[in-house]
Amino acid sequence: MKYQKELLKLSDIELEAHLVARRIKALITEKKDEGKPLKFSDIAILLRTNVEWAESFRRVLISEGVPAVCESSTGYFSAWEVQVMLSLLKILDNPHQDIPAWNSSPFSL
Repeated sequence: MKYQKELLKLSDIELEAHLVARRIKALITEKKDEGKPLKFSDIAILLRTNVEWAESFRRVLISEGVPAVCESSTGYFSAWEVQVMLSLLKILDNPHQDIPAWNSSPFSL
């Protein structure tokens, strides 16, 4: 009950971060119980917005006992691996669109 009252005083960012931390800890426990160990380092959180969110999430996750590192470089979406994943997601969204896969393919170099 005390935990719930504390959550009501938080900003939206902090509240979301607390919920994410609880879900991460639950996943770790669930997978451990299933005999499929999951490590914190197996999990990544991609945020949709600025550095304020990233720092708030990092702070809350650490306070909840979830190790966290914040990588908020601006060149994230220009990384080759991210471009490939975005292209694959575009194909999943529209299977008839094969051009994104070819443009980010190592064969198109």
